[in-house]
Parts: sequence; C-alpha cells; structure tokens
Amino acid sequence: YPLENARGRRTVLKGIDLELYGATRTALVGPNGAGKSTLLFALAGLRRPDSGSVRIGDGASPPLHDPARLRGERLSQLIALVFQDPEIGFVGRTVVEEVPGPRFRGRQRRTIDPEVASILQRFGLADLAQRDPFRLSQGEQRRLSLAAASWGAPEVLLLDEPTYGLDRRGTDAVISLLDELRAIGQAQLLATHDPRLLPACDRVVALAQGRVAFDGPVGAFLEAPPYWPAEPWQRIG
Repeated sequence: YPLENARGRRTVLKGIDLELYGATRTALVGPNGAGKSTLLFALAGLRRPDSGSVRIGDGASPPLHDPARLRGERLSQLIALVFQDPEIGFVGRTVVEEVPGPRFRGRQRRTIDPEVASILQRFGLADLAQRDPFRLSQGEQRRLSLAAASWGAPEVLLLDEPTYGLDRRGTDAVISLLDELRAIGQAQLLATHDPRLLPACDRVVALAQGRVAFDGPVGAFLEAPPYWPAEPWQRIG
C-alpha cells in the first residue's frame, strides 16, 4: 500500500504459502494491521498480489482458476466474501433481492423464490424480506450478508469478523449455519478477534508482521499464541 505523506510503498503480506481444504474451517487471527483483511481480499480476487498467485480448484483436475479473472455466476459458485462492514457488499434494493444478487434479476423468479425464502427463514430474515438492506440493524445486516454469501453454497467462504456486533445467541446461530455448509464440503476462512469462534474451528492460521507465524491445531495455538499480547485468546477456558 502507498505510504501516507511519503514516497514508497508498504508491503503488507510477505511469503504467504497457504492452502485451504474442503470441509474445514480455519480461523485467521493476528493483531490489527497484520494483513488479515488484505489476505481475504487477495483470495477473493479483489486485490492482485504483486508477486505469487491465487488459485482455486479441487487440486485433482485442471483447471485451477484465478479468482481475479472470474466473473459473475461462475465466481459466485466458487468463492464468496463477507465484509467486516456488511453494507459495503449490498447491491439489492430489498432483502429478498440481496440474497441471490443482481445477476439473477429478471430471470425466472419462480425457480429461485423457494430457495431464497428458505435462506431468509434460516437466517431469521423472513419478516424483513421487503426491507431496504441499508435500514436494517447491525445484527440484521450481518445476518443478511451471511445469507447472501451462503446462497448457492460456494466452494470457499471467506468471512471478515463474521460475529462482530453479535451476542452469544447470534454467534451460535452463525456457527450453526456455517456448520451446515462445512458438512457439505465447503472450505471456510474466518478472520477474527473473537475467542468464541476458535473452539468451532479445525485450524488456526496466525499472521504476524505480514507472515504466517503459526499454522496448526487450535489447541496448540492456545497453548502458545505466537504474538503479544496473547489476549483475547487467553480468555478461552
């Protein structure tokens, strides 16, 4: 990124070598400024790395796709990103339009309405179907962004602080829904500072100073977080 009030650029991520696997949930943790959001944006194809590459596929048969080169429906089948601020990603005029996204407007609504209705029900949004997404509460906006990202069960789901602003009940509901998607083979990467999420993850990747400082089981990470301060992870007990 360009340096403020100075010439030159700041490198945020360095030497990242990372693989995500189907039917697993990985927590992406690290101090503020460690590069978590930048990594999510690179994986989603929203930022191109200055070197190296991002590829998505099953690894067994070609082709492997560069998310940055995919568009529309094909991209949505492979990967979805939930922003930390949900309203950034909203494109629909109503909640019911937001779930399938603009690429399905004007098509045969009879074929998608039952699916959309089912997702709205699961995320507790059925009574808000005709509301403006920008006029929802923070918790409702977060649930809507998760509903839209999970529609169609993309192979990879990237989430930036998915439980921010949610209470225990809301967090449990999010984890339950993510469990359903993981069970059918979805790979999930959750950038988070929330210690409540770690017990629900299979793996932790910790970033520190732009590099992978830890990649392994949750238990091993909690025993010795690779950066200081170790909070909030020490509160898990």
